[in-house]
Amino acid sequence: VLPSPIKQSNMFQRGILCICQILVVASLNNLHDSSASLSLEAEWSWQSLPILLGLLPHNGHNGHRASLVEARGTGGRVDPTPLMRHAPLHVSSSPSVVWIAELFAILVTVVLVLFATQLQISHYLAVRKKQTNKALRMAYPWKSLPSAGEIMELGPTFATNFQSGLKQSFLARGMSAATEKVALVSFLIPAEAAGKTQPRAMLERHGRVPAGSLGGKRALARHLKYIRLESLAPMTFLSPWALRKSLEPRVKFVGVVQGVVSEAKAEGLWFLKHSTMDRNEGVMCFKGVRNLLAHWDQLPKSQRGFYVAQAEVPRPMLMDGRKMMIRAYVITLPEGRCFMNRELLLKGHPRAYDPKDADPLRHVISCVKYDGVTSARGTQWEHYEKVWPKISKMMTSILGPSAVGTGRLPFTLRDDSMIDLACHRISDRYQDLVSWFQWGRKAGALLYNLLGVDIIVDQDLRPWLIELNPGPAMGIDQRDPLATQLRAEVMEDLCRLLLDPLLRSVQMTNKSEEQRSKWNSLRNIPVPTSKASLRGFVEI
Repeated sequence: VLPSPIKQSNMFQRGILCICQILVVASLNNLHDSSASLSLEAEWSWQSLPILLGLLPHNGHNGHRASLVEARGTGGRVDPTPLMRHAPLHVSSSPSVVWIAELFAILVTVVLVLFATQLQISHYLAVRKKQTNKALRMAYPWKSLPSAGEIMELGPTFATNFQSGLKQSFLARGMSAATEKVALVSFLIPAEAAGKTQPRAMLERHGRVPAGSLGGKRALARHLKYIRLESLAPMTFLSPWALRKSLEPRVKFVGVVQGVVSEAKAEGLWFLKHSTMDRNEGVMCFKGVRNLLAHWDQLPKSQRGFYVAQAEVPRPMLMDGRKMMIRAYVITLPEGRCFMNRELLLKGHPRAYDPKDADPLRHVISCVKYDGVTSARGTQWEHYEKVWPKISKMMTSILGPSAVGTGRLPFTLRDDSMIDLACHRISDRYQDLVSWFQWGRKAGALLYNLLGVDIIVDQDLRPWLIELNPGPAMGIDQRDPLATQLRAEVMEDLCRLLLDPLLRSVQMTNKSEEQRSKWNSLRNIPVPTSKASLRGFVEI
C-alpha cells in the first residue's frame, strides 16, 4: 500500500482552514453591524449597497441616517446584535479599510491552502511514480506479475521435454522438476510434445503468441504480402499456376516485355519447400525454374498446396567459400514486443558454393546435426556491427505491433475469411475455457514464444528472411560443441529475461514457515540496475 503524504499534512491544513473560517465569521459580523446601523426595519434599496459593502462611510448617506433617526423616533427598535455573541464587535468609523484587510487576509489564506495542497499532491504523485517505475523495472519485461502468493504456491518447479543447457540454468537457480500438474515455468519443444499430455506452467511457451502461426512458409509468405514487405524475402510463389503465370510475357502499349521472373532468374537456382517441415527437411533444389515446375506438377493435387517455390538469394555471403546461413533467436510476447539475442549462430554448408550445381550439400543442408556443417559465433564476424542492426530492424517490421497487433485480439492471417476468423476466435475461447477448468487460472498466466530465424546475407550486407522456425533446435549436439555452448547461453539469457523477475518477487516477499521451507533451495537472484544491463536478449 502506497503511503499518502496528504494524510500527514491534515493538521496543518485544518489549522489554516480554521483561521480562514474565523476571518469569514468576523467579516459576516461586521456586515451585520453595518446593516444594523442603516436600519434593519428599513426597506433595502440599491442605494444602501455601497455602505453594506464598505465602499462609503456611514455618514456619507444622509437619507439612510435620517431614516434611522425616524425609525427610532417612532419607537422602532434596532438590535445590532453581532453574529458572534461571545465576542461582540463594534462598528468602525471606516469599515471599508477593515473589510479590505480581512478580504486580503482571506485571499492570502486561500492561496496558502491551495499552494500547500498542490505541494503535497505533487510530492505524493512523485513518490507514486517512483514506486511504479521501480515495480515496472522489477517486473520487466512483463507489464505485471502474478501475486507473490500465487507464485510461491507453485514452488520453484520447472518442466521440459528435452536435454539442453536450459535444465542446467534451472538447476543453477535451485529449481527442481515439477511433480504437480502445474509448474512455475516450462519450455517444451512442440514436435516432441505432440500427441502427449503436456504439463502446464504459469510461465510457458505457447504457439498462439505471435508469431507461432508464421512458422509455416505459406503463412509467412501471406503475412509478408499483407504487410507489403515481400521484398524482405526472396521471390516466393504459392502455386504452380502463379509461378507459371509469372514466366509468361505480358503485353503493354509498346511491344512485348518480360514477365515477373526474368529469363536470367528463371535459369538460376530454385527451391521447392514443404510449408511445415523444418531442419532442412522437405526442401529440394533445382537448376532452372522449369525443372521445378515439372516436379511440382508431378505431385498429387492434394500435396501441391503444401509447397512453396522460392528463388535463390543473389550473390550470397560466403564463409570459407561455403554458403552461409545465419540463425537469430527472437522472443515474442503477446503485446507484440520482440527481443532479439545479440549473439548469432553462423552455419556453413558442407560443400563449397557453386551456383551451377543444385547439390543440396551446397545450398540446402545447414543444420548442425548433419556432417560437414561448420558453425561460428556471429559476434566474431567482421560484418556483425553492420548486419545485426539491419536484422533487428527487419524483425521489428515483421513481428512488431504494427504487423501482428498488440495482443488484444488473437493473431490470425489477414486474408482469412470472416468464417475462418470466427472459427479461430471460438476455438481460442473454447481452449481457454477448457484450460481454466482443467488447470486453473495460474496456468498460462505469462506466455512467450521463442523463434529461430533463418537469414541469408548477400554481398551487399542486405539480410534476406528465409523462414521462421517455431521449434528451433536447442538441444545438446556432441558433434558441434560451439553450437551447443551458444544454445546454452541463449537459454540462460531467456531465464534471465523471463524467469528471474518471478524469482526476485518471491525473494523480496516475507514468507511463512511453510513457504520458507518450500523455497529454501532458491539461489540469490541479483536485481538488475537497468534494462541495458540485461545480457543477451535486447528489446527491438
